Amino acid sequence: MTTPVPFETLVHRHHAAVYRTAARLLAPADAEDVTQQVFVRVLEGKVPLGPDPGGTLRWLGARLALNTLRGARTRRHNEGRRAMHEDAATHDDHAAADEQRALRRALDDLPPDLRAAVVLRYQEDLTFDDLARAMSCSLSTAHDRVHRALSRLQRTLLGSGFAFSPDRLGDTLPRLGVASSPPPGLAEQLLRLQVGGAASVTTAAAGSSWAIAILAVVAVGVTAWFAAGPRDDGDGRRANAPASAAAHAQVTGESRREGETRRPLASSDTGVAPAVPAPAQDRADGRGHVLGNVFDEADGRPLAATVHATSLRRSSKGRPFVRSVAVDAGGRFDLEVPVPAAGKENYTVWIRFADYAPFHFDVTLADGATREVRAPLHRWAADTPGDWTMQVAVQDDEGRPVVGAVVTAFRQARPEPEADRVKEASATTDAAGRATLRGDHHGEKIVRVHGGGRDLAPVTRRLAIAGAEAPAMRVSLPAARTLAGTVRSVVDGAPVARYCLSARQDDEDVGVGCTDAQGRFTIGGLGSGAVTLVGTNAPWSSFELGGVAPDAADLDLRLKRMDDADPHGLHRGELHGHVVDAAARAPVIVRVWDVDAEWLAGDDWREQLVDGLLHPRPVQRGIAFAEPEPSSAFHLTGLRPGRYAVAVHQRDFAPAFLGPFEVDADTFRNDLEVALTPGGTVRGEVVDAAERPVGRALVYLTVAETAAEQAQGVQRALAGGDRYARIRYPAADPAGRFALTRVPAGLTVRCVAVDAERGLAVSAPLVVRDGEETQVRLRVH
Repeated sequence: MTTPVPFETLVHRHHAAVYRTAARLLAPADAEDVTQQVFVRVLEGKVPLGPDPGGTLRWLGARLALNTLRGARTRRHNEGRRAMHEDAATHDDHAAADEQRALRRALDDLPPDLRAAVVLRYQEDLTFDDLARAMSCSLSTAHDRVHRALSRLQRTLLGSGFAFSPDRLGDTLPRLGVASSPPPGLAEQLLRLQVGGAASVTTAAAGSSWAIAILAVVAVGVTAWFAAGPRDDGDGRRANAPASAAAHAQVTGESRREGETRRPLASSDTGVAPAVPAPAQDRADGRGHVLGNVFDEADGRPLAATVHATSLRRSSKGRPFVRSVAVDAGGRFDLEVPVPAAGKENYTVWIRFADYAPFHFDVTLADGATREVRAPLHRWAADTPGDWTMQVAVQDDEGRPVVGAVVTAFRQARPEPEADRVKEASATTDAAGRATLRGDHHGEKIVRVHGGGRDLAPVTRRLAIAGAEAPAMRVSLPAARTLAGTVRSVVDGAPVARYCLSARQDDEDVGVGCTDAQGRFTIGGLGSGAVTLVGTNAPWSSFELGGVAPDAADLDLRLKRMDDADPHGLHRGELHGHVVDAAARAPVIVRVWDVDAEWLAGDDWREQLVDGLLHPRPVQRGIAFAEPEPSSAFHLTGLRPGRYAVAVHQRDFAPAFLGPFEVDADTFRNDLEVALTPGGTVRGEVVDAAERPVGRALVYLTVAETAAEQAQGVQRALAGGDRYARIRYPAADPAGRFALTRVPAGLTVRCVAVDAERGLAVSAPLVVRDGEETQVRLRVH
């Protein structure tokens, strides 16, 4: 059922909100342009408005504003925006105005994606689901971008002399002034977009959605550095951009943390994404078993939970491979999973039960192998609607009340790894050190208390609230420890200015510090435990230094540049080398995107790596600065422990790789050489059983022994409307002809053709030679 909505009504009701959303991110002139683009698309019938036209139009405004923000011209307007913002603060208290101006400058200086994430989340109040849609990313990436934006804002503001906790940032950002009123005459200008009289727009009563073809695909492997740039560690920190074109560049995407198996995203009570339908198992597959029992850790009662196992190797974009089994009444389970008959396979096993924290672990299984596990589940208090009040008294370790301490309560029910804390209540202590928290859900809480800028260490408590009057809480904040030192160049001892370090205790970020002109830094607010220092500022090699005493006063940190191929200074694992023409032995110039460090998982890493080289997965990449000059040298830095290969894609040669390399915390290789060859060509045609051409069939090469099973998965995906395969693999022309060029020489490959309706074909094994053509005829059925 549809309802016609006059175009004039849409303009009058929603143009101000669309303009305001765009103005959060852009200069006024650009925001006006975006507002016009939104309503032009409405007139063109390209916007299914759904049951919430205002929300859809605001979302589209955010999407187009983000595209504009990523463009170079927006930066030219930033100073104008800042001047406008600063004028708005002239009536504030002087200190508050300085603080707000510093926050506005820090916000404007964020990279586009991070700035958009935090602005749309806190100033436009988008949910994380809407934020993920607006930014064309996954839900977990949306959470990560907001977290990284808040962390970057904290560090920048600290360097300007202002201390903001994440909670205070979250409270302050919505109140930050921005020009939100549309310019006079904008509505009339939009109405003049109509040609030939009034127009109506159809609004679907239910079920409509904005269809977007998304090319941002999770990259399997570690974020890599090449020729110099910032690196994202996946833990909320990202380095500043280098100043010179000779520095390293970042190759980024939505990446799994090094050494970590991908977790399924929750989409139901089980928390498991829709699984790939179980294919007919290849006869070469063996079987592995995970056995165990599931029980309540408090009283030992068996729990009738559900056990799921996911395989990264067998999964494709948006269609994870999942095997599941129910736990019996006695708490026992036996989960059977397929494994290669001649090798091993990695699985992530998840055990879930309502109102309990999920239990998960990684396991590697061979054919016939069995892994037994005891799974004690920790119960979270049932999270149900219900008002509550709690009195909190905060004092220091000498019993004196702490004034201005920030007390925040987070709720958590059936917690997910992507978003395990939901802020429910927050308050600041009064002159007596007391605060009153008021919430609207009963259940288990995480209460975190900060000293409000005082030299006190934060404290975290856990408790369950089951009634309207929660038991009073008294918290003693211990005196904070302070860590100080100097950061210098390992080459000449020169101080490194404006370098920011993060401090971790108990796997939580607890403080940051930036160096002054003499390279000195101080990090306060630390507890009594050992500190891990993390540095990620380009153009210096990133490092992680653990076991630091929290009250150290004379640390001397020596750093090397990322393009320095000498093994000195603090650094994580690094691989350095150069690229040459195998025949001429001459250097080959490669661009920033041409060299990656590929993280290799499991014993079948060669198949994963080579298939990725033959047909690279589409990845959303970006760098926060001008692309550096091409060079024959590469510098892959900041590598966490694991197994890696160096992969090279240079457009004039066949793709190549070098490795594998086992990288430890301090591994350093500077003698690597990747030799490139021109490769060969696989040419042919795709026909059906009647010898008629099959146009638009997907054609690709693989080294997988299970090529037929793999092709069946591609065919099911195509039949189900999944566009990922069409993005990744080339298609035959309308006459069924195809040519796959620059195929690495010497590889034993199979050529595969897949059509959603007419079937698939897999060639016999073939070996391609440099400069030669191999003819293939594929008959699908």
